Amino acid sequence: ADELLWSWESTGMALMNTHEVERKIVVDGGLCLGIAGDSKSAGAAIVRASCADPGARWQLVDGGSHLSKLGDPMVQIRSRHSGLCLDVPDGSDLDGVLLQQWTCNSGSAQRFAMIDDAGRVKLMTD
Repeated sequence: ADELLWSWESTGMALMNTHEVERKIVVDGGLCLGIAGDSKSAGAAIVRASCADPGARWQLVDGGSHLSKLGDPMVQIRSRHSGLCLDVPDGSDLDGVLLQQWTCNSGSAQRFAMIDDAGRVKLMTD
């Protein structure tokens, strides 16, 4: 499974009618995981972007009873800007595959386990 290191930071904004908190995903270099051009289209690339960009806000969605191969709970990561989900194109397991946003579904290409790795979060696909 591919992995990506990042850390979660709360934006301080609670979402209405939910206990979930809006988050930004901080990657190396002080940038955040965002959507190319702040697009709201399915298939738009996930890129490093300014943490102030509208496309750099995310919500964790409970993955239900799905567990990773290591037994960790799985989550779906939904864009607060577009309403679309972080997705591994075609469920690829190739190193270096570029992530995209896609219509949210229950497929394994949109389920991620978050594993603590020395204070950072390691994101692993199922």
